[in-house]
Amino acid sequence: MTHLDDERVDYEINLYDHYFDRTFVSNDYCINNDILDDINTSTENMEENDVRNTENDGEDIDEVHVDDNDVNIHHISVAHDIDTHVQANNDTYSFTDGSSLFIGQRFSSKTEIKKVLSKIALGSSFESESVKSSRNIYSVRCVNKGCSWRIWTSKHENSTDFVIRTYCNTHNCDLTGMRRRHRQGSSSIVCDMLVENFGGQQKTPQPKSIMTMMRNKGVDITYYKALKGKQLAHDIFRGDPERSFGLLPSYLKMVERMNPGSIIDLVVDEHNRFKYLFLAYGACARGYRCMRKVVSIDGTWLKGKYDGTLLVASAQDGDFHQYPLAWNVVDVESIASWSWFLTKLLEVVVDEEELVIISDRHPGIIAAVAAVYKNAHNGHCIWHLSQNMKIRCKKKGCTEMFMRLAKIYKQTDFDLEYEKFKKIYLDAAKFLDESDSFDRWTRAYSPRSRYNIMTTNGVESINARLREERQLPIIALLNSLQTLTTSWFSRYRNASVASTTNFTPTVESIVRERFNIGRGYQVYELGRLEFDVRSATNNEIVDLESKRCTCREFDIDKIPCSHAIAASYFCDVNFYSLCTEYYSVMIWSLAYSEPIYPVLNQNEWPLDDLLVLLPVIKRRRGRKKQNRFPSVGEFGRRYD
Repeated sequence: MTHLDDERVDYEINLYDHYFDRTFVSNDYCINNDILDDINTSTENMEENDVRNTENDGEDIDEVHVDDNDVNIHHISVAHDIDTHVQANNDTYSFTDGSSLFIGQRFSSKTEIKKVLSKIALGSSFESESVKSSRNIYSVRCVNKGCSWRIWTSKHENSTDFVIRTYCNTHNCDLTGMRRRHRQGSSSIVCDMLVENFGGQQKTPQPKSIMTMMRNKGVDITYYKALKGKQLAHDIFRGDPERSFGLLPSYLKMVERMNPGSIIDLVVDEHNRFKYLFLAYGACARGYRCMRKVVSIDGTWLKGKYDGTLLVASAQDGDFHQYPLAWNVVDVESIASWSWFLTKLLEVVVDEEELVIISDRHPGIIAAVAAVYKNAHNGHCIWHLSQNMKIRCKKKGCTEMFMRLAKIYKQTDFDLEYEKFKKIYLDAAKFLDESDSFDRWTRAYSPRSRYNIMTTNGVESINARLREERQLPIIALLNSLQTLTTSWFSRYRNASVASTTNFTPTVESIVRERFNIGRGYQVYELGRLEFDVRSATNNEIVDLESKRCTCREFDIDKIPCSHAIAASYFCDVNFYSLCTEYYSVMIWSLAYSEPIYPVLNQNEWPLDDLLVLLPVIKRRRGRKKQNRFPSVGEFGRRYD
């Protein structure tokens, strides 16, 4: 068989037995039984004479034997100067598929030509079926028997491209073969539609909405096809989950290059399977110096193909906004993973007497904090504790009274209110006495200042904000974390620059409220910067020099209480000077002064020799859970 010139194009005609009794139409060539006999005769003569190269100005006829079913396929090579448009007879119904395909057109792969043909079939309201599909050949025809529409493609000799060899774009059939669910309405077509309409977005419509979108285009698809198409589109938008792990070392090197001073670590097991990842951006690590020394930690499970858990450490800025310090991805939440995370966190959050770490009562967290942060105090989240308490006490008002109880400042006031609580909710008080000591959950008995931070709701809110992002492959997830952190930095940097007050807006509101309350107090000087401040119901002793008040609001919040403001106003002391510097606009602005840069295009990433394989997957039966698992002892169901 001869190799074809670039100036000529192959025609491949499949001579199946059931074609012999009718005319085969191919782009102006109507080949009837007499012509087929001539082709067979010519082929036999070629075999007898062992003719390998035949050239003439009309047609070259070769014979190729295809292994599948021993079917003989004859190739007719036609010069380019022959008109290939279909001419329909005036007394015969026909229509074209409306495409711009032509003989000799190339496609990068068989997948590409399949997608093109599917779109043509959907757009022209007909269905097609495969005649032959192999590594080197892809042939399709109209599903209606007797219709002339067909196309034959085969792989190019010197590349992986597929070339159109035979193409008839004319139909002479009716709508008999059409079905309600179009056979060309595949998941790949759904994927292409989503890429076209939602390209660059991380979020796509739900499968039922996709079904409606396709129905509006005249195609009914199943829920499974909509879901599969959505997943394929996500792989394009977000990257392949399997490949994402292998690219981690290069990606993290690029993060460090773009954000100097970032603290990054990647751990694999003895089989090079992913185990732990720690990431603290340099700007966040340096910005911690502007934060009060209370850090909340929590974990949330990931929803992607390979599961895992995202551990988060967060502080709170002077305006009471969450300030993410570090992100950690682990294969499973355990004592070992929490210990590793906190050990790395030591490079950002120094272990010191002033430090308070707020967490829920997960056994892994409690053990890890005690082992790693020996000088810090581990306080517990009162919201999680209240949910634990619901199991023992279901009386109305129990949770609300407990939350008020935990936030009391003075120990004497707490003791009085706790006795009342025990009388009303005996089972709840018994649970609290047995499960946790007062210093873990009360503001009054805490050995360190917890300020206004009594729960891990700040970290929970970060987890809730990442509800959709937690479905992403790991590199896309890290990109989302960078984007989220950068947006927060930009927002609060601009807010701090625009501020016209001495202290942050939230603290200014608190100071003004307390100032209005303290205007009615009576103030008596006791000594140098010591005052007796009296209201209609009680009196408190204020020491402006040591910044203390017997009400303990001044001591714990580091914001002047109403008594301290009344005393400072009495002796003409600027009460703004009594606030901790963490609340000043200058420190607030400094925390967000540095930008966090994104990672550039993948072709600019440095190479890395570390091999990272996929983590071990423990498959569970049924559909993957999308809502959070309750914490230890937590009652009911709460959505994150």
